[in-house]
Amino acid sequence: MEEKSKRVELGFAEKTESWRLRSKFFPSKLGGKPAWLALKSLPSLKCSCGDTMSFIMQVYAPVDNHPTCFHRTLFAFGCPPCVDKKKADSIVVFRSQLGLKNEFYPDTPASEVEKGSETPSAEDFNQLCCVCACPASSKCSLCKNRSYCSKQHQVIDWKKAHRSVCAGKKDRNLTGENGSGDGSLESELGTSAGGEAAREISTAQPGVTSDAAFASGDLSKLSLDWGTTRPRIQKEGVEVLQQKSKGAIDHEKNGKKKEKPSKDFVHNGVFPEYEIETETEESDERSETKEDTQQDLVNYLKGMDKESIATMREMASCSDKDLKEIEDMSRSLDDKAFKRFKKIISPYPEQILRYCKGGEPLWVSAEAVPESIPACGKCGSPREYEFQIMPQVLNLLKSDLLDWGTVAVYTCSKNCDTDGYVKEFLHRQDFV
Repeated sequence: MEEKSKRVELGFAEKTESWRLRSKFFPSKLGGKPAWLALKSLPSLKCSCGDTMSFIMQVYAPVDNHPTCFHRTLFAFGCPPCVDKKKADSIVVFRSQLGLKNEFYPDTPASEVEKGSETPSAEDFNQLCCVCACPASSKCSLCKNRSYCSKQHQVIDWKKAHRSVCAGKKDRNLTGENGSGDGSLESELGTSAGGEAAREISTAQPGVTSDAAFASGDLSKLSLDWGTTRPRIQKEGVEVLQQKSKGAIDHEKNGKKKEKPSKDFVHNGVFPEYEIETETEESDERSETKEDTQQDLVNYLKGMDKESIATMREMASCSDKDLKEIEDMSRSLDDKAFKRFKKIISPYPEQILRYCKGGEPLWVSAEAVPESIPACGKCGSPREYEFQIMPQVLNLLKSDLLDWGTVAVYTCSKNCDTDGYVKEFLHRQDFV
């Protein structure tokens, strides 16, 4: 994507093999797990509510003739419950950039083959959650081989995949925790014969595990508040786990085996994954916008009845009726922004991204447009508009808790060095 061109590049979601979207191929992608650019010094993704944010999108946008922007990617994350509540900072954007010669990637393009595509990756340098690939702070307390960013993701992973392959579970199934030969982990996750609830999640610090981390044993604390699956998971994650604890031994004695997850298994809490492919928008937005605005005004004035015109002429008196007419007229005029938005995107209704570094965003409303953009928090340089996330994204991510009209992203105009990741500014505008 070119820095100085004012042409708008449109992004579209396309399905592809997941291995093609790994870090070494520098992808633009929607959903799935982030393909981190700088593989060290990952950003904190904890929302103010305490949950780990979900990966939404990343845009690969190198800058020509800039020594540290040979590789450059912008990452967007969001906390679905907080986005739904329209909380500040519920969506965040980070910028990462590297020079041609860097400590992670060779200065020649990688061969696009699946074998070896998993390296280099951020997992080579960091403890990452096996569910979402975000920085992790705990491990499975049984096998100590799988890391997690939160107890919610450990429960999700256990139920959907890990319970069938956990080496710690297999060891305990052979000897039992007390050498009794009954090592069913369902008993450990549920309630024991003595009425004490067993351990579920390890909350140790990075690289440390602790089997006594959940000594409190209160399963009601396993709140699975994650995205649109929250009500269903809360029911299945607590009530069903307790039911399984009672019948788990009989279930295994009957020889019933839980089906192992398929190779392309996708965890709940991670959005569907797509590659983002781009093409240049053909229409001339500026001339089209001027004509549309003029025609909308002409059509509006033609549609006004005599009473409305008289009301406008008597605006100085501002009676209750006048104010109501003025309010209705204002709402109709504000709709022009939305009409313009629909007009411009109509040739490409499936666009999920509009990229135009140094250009202007396409607003969905005349209201809630930012009056000023804060300067870069790292170097103090002005920020400029770079891209916007379109509402079509919401249909692909399949989350009822995510909602916006558009999300406009502004980045440092000087592209200052990031030393890992630096937070940029975004403006979320909702439909009025």
